[in-house]
Amino acid sequence: MGQIVHGVITNVVQFGAFAKVEDDLEGLIHVSELAEGSFLHPRNIVREGDQVTARVIGVDGGARRLALSLRGVS
Repeated sequence: MGQIVHGVITNVVQFGAFAKVEDDLEGLIHVSELAEGSFLHPRNIVREGDQVTARVIGVDGGARRLALSLRGVS
C-alpha cells in the first residue's frame, strides 16, 4: 500500500469512480477519496476517460481490486 499508480477512469457513480490501472486490475476511488472539500457529484471531479494518478490505500487480492485515493497525490 502507498504505491502510486496511473490509470484511466472507466465509470463514475454516486459513491465514487472506478479506474483501470492494468489490463486486469481495477480500483475504486471512493467519493471521500476523490478530493478535499465538498462537491455535488463525483463527475464534478472526474469523468470517464480521464487519466489519473492515485495512491493505493487498500488491496483485495482475491478480487484483484484496489482501493485508491486521489487526495494528496499531485
